[in-house]
Amino acid sequence: MGSQVYPLVSIVIPVYKGEKYIAQSVKSLLDQTMESLEIILVDDCSPDKSVEIVQDIIKEYSDSKKKVRIIRQAVNGGVAKAREIGVKEASGEFIILIDRDDWYLPEALEVMYQEAKLREADVVVCDYQVVNEKGLPINVMRCSEWTDDVRTSLKNYILSSLVHHWCFLVKREVWERLEKDKLGELNRTSNLGLRLGEDQHLMLRLLYFANKVVNVHIPFYQYRESEVQVTNNLTEQHVKDNIRAFQDLISFYEEKESDSEYNKLLIWRLQTWMANLIYIHKDAWLRLFPKEFYSYLWENPKLKKRFKIMLSEYHYSLHFMRPCAWGYNMLRKISRGQ
Repeated sequence: MGSQVYPLVSIVIPVYKGEKYIAQSVKSLLDQTMESLEIILVDDCSPDKSVEIVQDIIKEYSDSKKKVRIIRQAVNGGVAKAREIGVKEASGEFIILIDRDDWYLPEALEVMYQEAKLREADVVVCDYQVVNEKGLPINVMRCSEWTDDVRTSLKNYILSSLVHHWCFLVKREVWERLEKDKLGELNRTSNLGLRLGEDQHLMLRLLYFANKVVNVHIPFYQYRESEVQVTNNLTEQHVKDNIRAFQDLISFYEEKESDSEYNKLLIWRLQTWMANLIYIHKDAWLRLFPKEFYSYLWENPKLKKRFKIMLSEYHYSLHFMRPCAWGYNMLRKISRGQ
Protein backbone atom coordinates (compact mmCIF):
# COMPACT_ATOMS: atom_id res chain seq x y z
CA MET A 1 0.00 0.00 0.00
CA GLY A 2 1.21 3.51 -0.83
CA SER A 3 1.78 6.11 1.84
CA GLN A 4 -1.02 8.61 2.47
CA VAL A 5 -0.67 11.92 0.64
CA TYR A 6 -1.56 14.94 2.76
CA PRO A 7 -2.69 18.29 1.31
CA LEU A 8 -0.27 21.20 1.25
CA VAL A 9 -2.83 23.69 2.60
CA SER A 10 -5.93 23.26 4.81
CA ILE A 11 -8.56 26.02 4.87
CA VAL A 12 -10.94 26.23 7.85
CA ILE A 13 -14.34 27.97 7.57
CA PRO A 14 -16.77 28.20 10.52
CA VAL A 15 -20.32 28.18 9.15
CA TYR A 16 -23.22 29.86 10.91
CA LYS A 17 -25.96 31.87 9.18
CA GLY A 18 -23.80 32.23 6.10
CA GLU A 19 -26.26 31.44 3.31
CA LYS A 20 -26.00 34.92 1.80
CA TYR A 21 -22.29 34.73 0.94
CA ILE A 22 -21.04 31.18 1.60
CA ALA A 23 -21.25 30.22 -2.09
CA GLN A 24 -18.79 32.91 -3.14
CA SER A 25 -16.44 31.98 -0.31
CA VAL A 26 -16.38 28.24 -1.08
CA LYS A 27 -16.17 28.72 -4.86
CA SER A 28 -13.17 31.03 -4.40
CA LEU A 29 -11.38 28.14 -2.68
CA LEU A 30 -12.39 25.51 -5.24
CA ASP A 31 -11.20 27.89 -7.99
CA GLN A 32 -7.72 28.24 -6.49
CA THR A 33 -4.82 27.61 -8.87
CA MET A 34 -3.30 25.44 -6.15
CA GLU A 35 -4.50 21.85 -6.47
CA SER A 36 -3.39 20.31 -3.18
CA LEU A 37 -6.03 21.75 -0.87
CA GLU A 38 -8.28 20.60 1.95
CA ILE A 39 -11.38 22.69 2.71
CA ILE A 40 -12.90 22.09 6.15
CA LEU A 41 -16.30 23.63 6.88
CA VAL A 42 -17.46 23.42 10.49
CA ASP A 43 -21.24 23.65 10.67
CA ASP A 44 -21.95 25.35 14.01
CA CYS A 45 -25.62 24.27 13.98
CA SER A 46 -26.44 26.89 11.35
CA PRO A 47 -30.25 27.33 11.18
CA ASP A 48 -30.27 28.46 7.54
CA LYS A 49 -29.41 26.75 4.25
CA SER A 50 -25.64 27.33 4.38
CA VAL A 51 -24.72 23.63 4.39
CA GLU A 52 -27.22 22.77 1.63
CA ILE A 53 -25.71 25.51 -0.53
CA VAL A 54 -22.22 24.06 0.01
CA GLN A 55 -23.45 20.58 -0.86
CA ASP A 56 -24.92 21.89 -4.12
CA ILE A 57 -21.59 23.55 -4.96
CA ILE A 58 -19.73 20.28 -4.34
CA LYS A 59 -21.88 18.65 -7.04
CA GLU A 60 -20.80 21.35 -9.52
CA TYR A 61 -17.08 20.58 -9.10
CA SER A 62 -16.00 17.14 -10.26
CA ASP A 63 -13.07 16.77 -7.85
CA SER A 64 -14.52 18.74 -4.93
CA LYS A 65 -15.50 15.66 -2.90
CA LYS A 66 -11.83 14.93 -2.38
CA LYS A 67 -11.18 18.47 -1.17
CA VAL A 68 -14.22 19.42 0.92
CA ARG A 69 -15.10 18.09 4.38
CA ILE A 70 -18.15 19.17 6.35
CA ILE A 71 -17.98 18.70 10.12
CA ARG A 72 -21.28 19.08 11.97
CA GLN A 73 -21.34 20.15 15.60
CA ALA A 74 -23.98 18.66 17.89
CA VAL A 75 -24.52 22.00 19.66
CA ASN A 76 -23.74 25.60 18.79
CA GLY A 77 -20.37 26.40 20.38
CA GLY A 78 -19.56 29.76 18.80
CA VAL A 79 -17.14 30.76 16.07
CA ALA A 80 -14.01 30.29 18.22
CA LYS A 81 -14.92 26.70 19.05
CA ALA A 82 -15.75 25.97 15.41
CA ARG A 83 -12.34 27.25 14.29
CA GLU A 84 -10.56 25.19 16.94
CA ILE A 85 -12.31 22.01 15.81
CA GLY A 86 -11.44 22.75 12.18
CA VAL A 87 -7.77 23.37 12.95
CA LYS A 88 -7.50 20.14 14.97
CA GLU A 89 -9.02 18.20 12.07
CA ALA A 90 -6.77 19.83 9.46
CA SER A 91 -4.06 17.64 7.90
CA GLY A 92 -2.31 20.20 5.67
CA GLU A 93 1.31 21.31 5.90
CA PHE A 94 -0.05 24.86 6.30
CA ILE A 95 -3.39 26.05 7.72
CA ILE A 96 -5.28 29.22 6.88
CA LEU A 97 -8.59 30.61 8.19
CA ILE A 98 -11.39 32.39 6.39
CA ASP A 99 -14.77 33.82 7.39
CA ARG A 100 -17.89 32.57 5.64
CA ASP A 101 -18.61 35.92 3.95
CA ASP A 102 -15.06 36.62 2.65
CA TRP A 103 -13.08 35.12 -0.22
CA TYR A 104 -9.59 34.72 -1.70
CA LEU A 105 -8.34 35.66 -5.16
CA PRO A 106 -7.63 32.56 -7.34
CA GLU A 107 -3.82 32.56 -7.08
CA ALA A 108 -3.67 33.50 -3.38
CA LEU A 109 -2.81 30.18 -1.74
CA GLU A 110 -0.37 29.06 -4.43
CA VAL A 111 1.63 32.29 -4.25
CA MET A 112 1.62 32.38 -0.44
CA TYR A 113 2.65 28.73 -0.17
CA GLN A 114 5.47 29.18 -2.70
CA GLU A 115 6.68 32.22 -0.76
CA ALA A 116 6.69 30.21 2.48
CA LYS A 117 8.81 27.46 0.93
CA LEU A 118 11.14 29.84 -0.91
CA ARG A 119 11.88 31.94 2.17
CA GLU A 120 11.62 29.07 4.69
CA ALA A 121 8.96 30.93 6.67
CA ASP A 122 6.61 29.71 9.37
CA VAL A 123 3.98 32.28 8.41
CA VAL A 124 3.10 34.26 5.29
CA VAL A 125 0.80 37.28 5.57
CA CYS A 126 -0.88 39.05 2.66
CA ASP A 127 -2.65 42.39 2.40
CA TYR A 128 -6.42 42.56 2.04
CA GLN A 129 -9.09 44.40 0.09
CA VAL A 130 -12.04 45.80 2.04
CA VAL A 131 -15.29 45.49 0.09
CA ASN A 132 -18.87 46.48 0.85
CA GLU A 133 -21.80 44.07 1.15
CA LYS A 134 -22.21 44.06 -2.64
CA GLY A 135 -18.55 43.09 -3.07
CA LEU A 136 -17.50 46.48 -4.41
CA PRO A 137 -14.00 47.63 -3.35
CA ILE A 138 -13.64 50.27 -0.63
CA ASN A 139 -9.92 50.36 0.08
CA VAL A 140 -6.80 48.20 0.33
CA MET A 141 -5.32 47.56 3.78
CA ARG A 142 -1.59 46.90 4.01
CA CYS A 143 -0.61 44.56 6.81
CA SER A 144 2.22 45.61 9.11
CA GLU A 145 5.75 44.81 7.94
CA TRP A 146 7.51 41.69 9.23
CA THR A 147 11.30 41.40 9.25
CA ASP A 148 13.82 38.76 10.36
CA ASP A 149 13.52 40.28 13.84
CA VAL A 150 10.22 38.54 14.54
CA ARG A 151 9.94 39.82 18.13
CA THR A 152 10.15 43.46 17.07
CA SER A 153 7.78 42.76 14.20
CA LEU A 154 5.27 41.22 16.58
CA LYS A 155 5.40 44.35 18.71
CA ASN A 156 4.78 46.45 15.61
CA TYR A 157 1.84 44.22 14.75
CA ILE A 158 0.34 44.81 18.20
CA LEU A 159 0.80 48.54 17.64
CA SER A 160 -0.95 48.35 14.27
CA SER A 161 -4.69 48.65 13.85
CA LEU A 162 -5.26 44.89 14.21
CA VAL A 163 -8.18 45.26 11.84
CA HIS A 164 -8.20 41.77 10.37
CA HIS A 165 -6.42 38.55 11.25
CA TRP A 166 -7.26 35.93 8.64
CA CYS A 167 -4.55 36.89 6.11
CA PHE A 168 -2.02 34.49 7.67
CA LEU A 169 -0.92 31.19 6.13
CA VAL A 170 0.52 29.38 9.17
CA LYS A 171 2.68 26.27 9.25
CA ARG A 172 1.26 23.30 11.14
CA GLU A 173 4.23 23.25 13.55
CA VAL A 174 3.30 26.75 14.80
CA TRP A 175 -0.24 25.59 15.62
CA GLU A 176 1.25 22.59 17.42
CA ARG A 177 3.54 24.83 19.52
CA LEU A 178 0.48 26.85 20.54
CA GLU A 179 -1.47 23.71 21.43
CA LYS A 180 1.33 22.30 23.60
CA ASP A 181 1.82 25.50 25.58
CA LYS A 182 0.03 25.60 28.92
CA LEU A 183 -1.09 29.23 28.45
CA GLY A 184 -1.35 29.10 24.68
CA GLU A 185 -3.48 26.01 24.08
CA LEU A 186 -5.72 26.26 21.06
CA ASN A 187 -9.02 25.96 22.94
CA ARG A 188 -8.21 28.75 25.41
CA THR A 189 -10.21 31.27 23.35
CA SER A 190 -13.43 29.25 23.44
CA ASN A 191 -12.85 28.26 27.09
CA LEU A 192 -12.92 31.95 27.96
CA GLY A 193 -16.32 32.15 26.30
CA LEU A 194 -15.18 34.74 23.77
CA ARG A 195 -17.62 35.23 20.92
CA LEU A 196 -16.29 38.65 19.98
CA GLY A 197 -12.64 39.72 19.91
CA GLU A 198 -11.74 36.03 19.58
CA ASP A 199 -9.71 36.60 16.41
CA GLN A 200 -7.12 38.90 17.97
CA HIS A 201 -6.99 36.69 21.09
CA LEU A 202 -6.06 33.70 18.94
CA MET A 203 -3.63 35.35 16.51
CA LEU A 204 -1.68 37.37 19.09
CA ARG A 205 -0.91 34.09 20.87
CA LEU A 206 -0.31 32.03 17.75
CA LEU A 207 2.15 34.49 16.18
CA TYR A 208 4.27 34.43 19.32
CA PHE A 209 5.34 30.88 18.41
CA ALA A 210 6.43 31.73 14.85
CA ASN A 211 10.16 31.90 14.13
CA LYS A 212 9.85 33.68 10.80
CA VAL A 213 7.01 35.69 9.26
CA VAL A 214 7.15 37.19 5.76
CA ASN A 215 4.91 39.55 3.79
CA VAL A 216 3.31 39.27 0.39
CA HIS A 217 2.03 42.77 -0.34
CA ILE A 218 -0.81 41.71 -2.60
CA PRO A 219 -4.45 42.06 -1.41
CA PHE A 220 -5.33 38.40 -1.86
CA TYR A 221 -7.93 38.38 0.92
CA GLN A 222 -11.27 40.04 0.16
CA TYR A 223 -12.79 41.20 3.42
CA ARG A 224 -16.50 42.03 3.35
CA GLU A 225 -17.48 44.85 5.69
CA SER A 226 -21.09 44.52 6.78
CA GLU A 227 -23.46 47.35 7.60
CA VAL A 228 -23.31 46.33 11.27
CA GLN A 229 -19.54 46.82 11.26
CA VAL A 230 -19.80 50.14 9.42
CA THR A 231 -22.24 51.58 11.95
CA ASN A 232 -20.21 50.24 14.91
CA ASN A 233 -23.24 48.54 16.42
CA LEU A 234 -21.48 47.37 19.59
CA THR A 235 -23.08 45.65 22.54
CA GLU A 236 -22.19 45.13 26.19
CA GLN A 237 -21.07 41.60 25.29
CA HIS A 238 -18.64 43.06 22.74
CA VAL A 239 -17.13 45.31 25.40
CA LYS A 240 -16.85 42.52 27.97
CA ASP A 241 -15.32 40.07 25.49
CA ASN A 242 -12.68 42.54 24.29
CA ILE A 243 -11.70 43.45 27.84
CA ARG A 244 -11.47 39.76 28.78
CA ALA A 245 -9.40 39.03 25.66
CA PHE A 246 -6.91 41.81 26.44
CA GLN A 247 -6.66 40.80 30.09
CA ASP A 248 -5.84 37.21 29.13
CA LEU A 249 -3.31 38.33 26.50
CA ILE A 250 -1.58 40.45 29.14
CA SER A 251 -1.35 37.40 31.43
CA PHE A 252 0.00 35.33 28.54
CA TYR A 253 2.80 37.80 27.75
CA GLU A 254 3.59 38.39 31.43
CA GLU A 255 4.35 34.67 31.65
CA LYS A 256 6.41 34.65 28.44
CA GLU A 257 8.38 37.90 28.52
CA SER A 258 10.23 39.27 31.53
CA ASP A 259 10.74 42.74 30.01
CA SER A 260 6.93 43.20 29.78
CA GLU A 261 7.33 45.29 26.62
CA TYR A 262 4.50 43.35 25.03
CA ASN A 263 2.23 44.16 27.94
CA LYS A 264 2.96 47.86 27.63
CA LEU A 265 1.89 47.65 24.00
CA LEU A 266 -1.20 45.60 24.83
CA ILE A 267 -2.18 48.10 27.50
CA TRP A 268 -1.68 50.86 24.96
CA ARG A 269 -3.91 48.98 22.49
CA LEU A 270 -6.58 48.57 25.16
CA GLN A 271 -6.40 52.26 26.01
CA THR A 272 -6.68 53.42 22.40
CA TRP A 273 -9.45 50.93 21.71
CA MET A 274 -11.41 52.16 24.72
CA ALA A 275 -10.80 55.81 23.86
CA ASN A 276 -12.08 55.21 20.33
CA LEU A 277 -15.09 53.36 21.68
CA ILE A 278 -15.87 56.21 24.06
CA TYR A 279 -15.58 58.75 21.24
CA ILE A 280 -17.98 56.80 19.00
CA HIS A 281 -20.44 55.80 21.73
CA LYS A 282 -20.50 58.72 24.14
CA ASP A 283 -24.30 58.56 24.43
CA ALA A 284 -24.29 54.81 25.03
CA TRP A 285 -21.54 54.84 27.68
CA LEU A 286 -23.78 54.08 30.65
CA ARG A 287 -25.60 51.27 28.86
CA LEU A 288 -22.57 49.61 27.30
CA PHE A 289 -19.90 49.55 29.96
CA PRO A 290 -20.17 46.91 32.68
CA LYS A 291 -19.72 48.08 36.25
CA GLU A 292 -16.72 45.83 36.85
CA PHE A 293 -14.86 47.65 34.11
CA TYR A 294 -14.39 50.71 36.32
CA SER A 295 -12.81 48.66 39.10
CA TYR A 296 -10.54 46.98 36.55
CA LEU A 297 -9.37 50.37 35.33
CA TRP A 298 -8.62 51.84 38.70
CA GLU A 299 -7.04 48.72 40.17
CA ASN A 300 -4.72 48.17 37.20
CA PRO A 301 -1.41 49.92 37.98
CA LYS A 302 -0.28 49.70 34.35
CA LEU A 303 -2.93 52.02 32.98
CA LYS A 304 -1.73 55.57 32.77
CA LYS A 305 -3.23 57.99 35.26
CA ARG A 306 -4.27 60.50 32.60
CA PHE A 307 -6.21 57.78 30.78
CA LYS A 308 -8.06 56.90 33.99
CA ILE A 309 -8.80 60.59 34.51
CA MET A 310 -10.14 60.88 30.97
CA LEU A 311 -12.48 57.94 31.53
CA SER A 312 -13.63 59.26 34.87
CA GLU A 313 -14.35 62.64 33.28
CA TYR A 314 -16.62 60.99 30.75
CA HIS A 315 -18.23 59.03 33.56
CA TYR A 316 -18.69 62.22 35.61
CA SER A 317 -20.14 64.18 32.71
CA LEU A 318 -22.64 61.46 31.88
CA HIS A 319 -23.73 60.81 35.46
CA PHE A 320 -23.79 64.36 36.76
CA MET A 321 -23.13 67.12 34.25
CA ARG A 322 -25.65 66.00 31.64
CA PRO A 323 -28.59 65.82 34.08
CA CYS A 324 -27.53 69.20 35.48
CA ALA A 325 -27.41 70.70 32.00
CA TRP A 326 -30.84 69.24 31.28
CA GLY A 327 -32.21 70.68 34.54
CA TYR A 328 -30.66 74.09 33.83
CA ASN A 329 -32.24 74.22 30.37
CA MET A 330 -35.62 73.21 31.78
CA LEU A 331 -35.43 75.99 34.37
CA ARG A 332 -34.63 78.49 31.65
CA LYS A 333 -37.64 77.37 29.63
CA ILE A 334 -39.91 77.60 32.70
CA SER A 335 -38.64 81.10 33.55
CA ARG A 336 -39.38 82.19 29.99
CA GLY A 337 -42.86 80.71 30.16
CA GLN A 338 -42.13 78.19 27.42
